Amino acid sequence: MSDSVCVSLSTSWLSQRHSDGFAMLEEVAQLGFEYVELGHGIGISLVPGILDALDRGIIKVSSTHNFCPLPPGVAVPSPNYYEPSAGLESGRQQWLRHTLNSIAFARRVGVRRMVAHMGSMRFFFGQPDKKLSQLARGKTKEQLAQDKEFLKERARVMKKLRKQSPKYYKRLREGLEKIAEAATAAELRVGMENRDGVLELPLEADWKEFLQSVETMPFAGTWFDIGHAYKKERLGLMSAQEVLDVTDRNRVGFHLHNVTANGHDHQGMLEEGIVDFSILKGRIKPGDPVVLEFSSRVSTDDVKRSLEFAKKLVSESLSTN
Repeated sequence: MSDSVCVSLSTSWLSQRHSDGFAMLEEVAQLGFEYVELGHGIGISLVPGILDALDRGIIKVSSTHNFCPLPPGVAVPSPNYYEPSAGLESGRQQWLRHTLNSIAFARRVGVRRMVAHMGSMRFFFGQPDKKLSQLARGKTKEQLAQDKEFLKERARVMKKLRKQSPKYYKRLREGLEKIAEAATAAELRVGMENRDGVLELPLEADWKEFLQSVETMPFAGTWFDIGHAYKKERLGLMSAQEVLDVTDRNRVGFHLHNVTANGHDHQGMLEEGIVDFSILKGRIKPGDPVVLEFSSRVSTDDVKRSLEFAKKLVSESLSTN
């Protein structure tokens, strides 16, 4: 990417309705985007057309999202299909294999930034956040803050997760160490994304300590997803501002999308919803990919409006740096 910041569109919005990668990227360009993020729904069949479009200069790639392309036999967006934190060695090896493939593909399309999920905590006898999710369903941040049953359950769940987390972080760090050589050779920064699931890593309270534990891995940066941060703020786990602050060092890029009051993310209409995008002013730096990551349900008109909104946000951010 150039030194300027360019707003990009994730293919998460349209990859599932395309069988030709060239036509997919042509559609993104026709919407007015100079850059695209190749998301985690790119099947192998889309790759020839993508490469053709890039070779012809139809559009440029801001970033990719692991796994890209998808593992063979996987037909839908599946960034958590394999995880570096998996309990079984076979699962961790598959994560490594397909992450290395994603790094090689990123190098082929000439990008220097890749978004990646850091895995999650899994439990043999059910998931400890199930009741928490049920208690939170349909409620706003303000309602949850006054819900004694929810608050009690949240405290119980987080206590259990903190107790069980060390072994998962150990596996995660080992996984990152195994991709270090390939990422460094590709001059690729891996953006570790703040996630929306309660069981996903790193846990909000652990971000600072976790980042200190990977300081010896220069390729490992952070990727700030503002929608995910507001989903977690709704649950009272950590404010979006705090997540932004703690992940500020070595940031690789941004995902932009909105969230409804009751927690549905990857929405358009950036002027509405619960997300306060103004917290990004002064945080977006030259060279940062700023990626609109929308659900396929977002309308074309909304994507166009969001592009203009994001351009203005980026301009204001750069002017305050």
